Amino acid sequence: MHHQAICRRIKSLAGTAIALAFLATNSVATQHVAAAFGYAPALGSDVIRVPLLGRIYLPWEWLLWAVKWHSIPQLWPIWVTCLRTAIYPMALITPAAIAVIAIL
Repeated sequence: MHHQAICRRIKSLAGTAIALAFLATNSVATQHVAAAFGYAPALGSDVIRVPLLGRIYLPWEWLLWAVKWHSIPQLWPIWVTCLRTAIYPMALITPAAIAVIAIL
């Protein structure tokens, strides 16, 4: 394989890693909130229901819920947990992937 093709492939994989990490970390945060809230109807529609897993929501739903209920101080600890769940891994993955893209 030509060097440029290899570089393009690696850059593509690095970009994909960022996107997948974003989806994964935010999915975990969203499902955490949904479970903590007992999958209440106020959360809105789920995307799919999976046997043994329950209701699955879009990965970024926790952000929308946080905006919707930000004025309720009792819920702030859960939003902080979600931020940590979503942002800490991204703080490690993103710079590494960007460095790979920049170097190649």
